[in-house]
Amino acid sequence: MMLEKLHAGNVSMTRSWCSLSRFSSLSSYLAFIVTKLELTQKLSDCTGLTRKQLEKTLDHFIEIITTELKRGNVVTLTSFGTFYAMARKPRLGVNPKNPSERLQIPAATVAKFKPGKNLKAALRAR
Repeated sequence: MMLEKLHAGNVSMTRSWCSLSRFSSLSSYLAFIVTKLELTQKLSDCTGLTRKQLEKTLDHFIEIITTELKRGNVVTLTSFGTFYAMARKPRLGVNPKNPSERLQIPAATVAKFKPGKNLKAALRAR
C-alpha cells in the first residue's frame, strides 16, 4: 500500500506513454516496473560485481548519455537502440482544468529512443 502511495503521482505522467488498461490495479501495474535498485541487483547476480559498483557505473552511463544528447550527439548501442535529442516546436495546448482555455506550450528539446533490430525482434518474440 505504501508503494502505491509513493508511485500514485507518477501514474498520470506515465499514462501518456504506457497504456494502463491492461492492468487490473495500480499494484499490478507497479509489479512490471524495474527500478534502478532491481536492475543493479540483477546485474550484480550476473557479473559478481557489487551493487554499489554497478550503481556507480549505471550513474556514469546515464551521465554520459545525457551529456552527449545535450551536445547534440546521437548515442547508438548497436543492436539495442539509439538515443537522440529532438527539438519540439512550440504549439497550442488545452488547459485540462478549463478545456475552453488555450495554452501556449513552449518549444523544448526532448530525448528520444529508437529501438534497434535485436530489441525489436526480442519484443516481437515475447
